[in-house]
Amino acid sequence: MKTPSLTAEDVHLWESIVQELDRASEVEHSVIDVTVNDGVVTLTGVIDSYAGKLAAERVAKRVRGVWAVSNDLTVQVKVDRTDADVAADTTQAVKLRPVFQRVFR
Repeated sequence: MKTPSLTAEDVHLWESIVQELDRASEVEHSVIDVTVNDGVVTLTGVIDSYAGKLAAERVAKRVRGVWAVSNDLTVQVKVDRTDADVAADTTQAVKLRPVFQRVFR
């Protein structure tokens, strides 16, 4: 099996992606590991929201020279929610639904 070698272009892409993640306020970048191989970026680590996971992918994709992004970030919510919390939120959403239907028709 051939071991992939890191090219100067991959190093430049890695640096650019890390800088973009540093600038992105919607991403907790300190928990994201970035690897690059022939323009293909892999994001790994644990992040606290699905929105953050998607934002990290968008950041990586906007860097010039990136061919593809494999988003292997795991979402692990920091705040524990009980079934009762979820049920209460669902009940509230159902109660508000008629209001949304009137507004958007």
